[in-house]
Amino acid sequence: MFQDTPDKFDLVLTDFQLPLMSGLDFVERIRNFGSTVPILMITGNPFDPRLERLERLNVGPLLKKPMPKTDLVKAIEAAMKISDTAE
Repeated sequence: MFQDTPDKFDLVLTDFQLPLMSGLDFVERIRNFGSTVPILMITGNPFDPRLERLERLNVGPLLKKPMPKTDLVKAIEAAMKISDTAE
């Protein structure tokens, strides 16, 4: 879906572990399309060394499960404000 209509997305929220590929592979695919859409990632294992790749992929902040809804809302608001200023 993203590949066909990348401009239709204002934000991507993904988990680190996905059923068909890793969240990191998913994010790399999005970035390989040339998209600068804000991306937030959620994980239950914030100590996984592979997460170091997130900074290079311009993903952030990393959200740790479990989290209060207010933390998720704040992260989305912050990502959208950054996105708005980039346009």
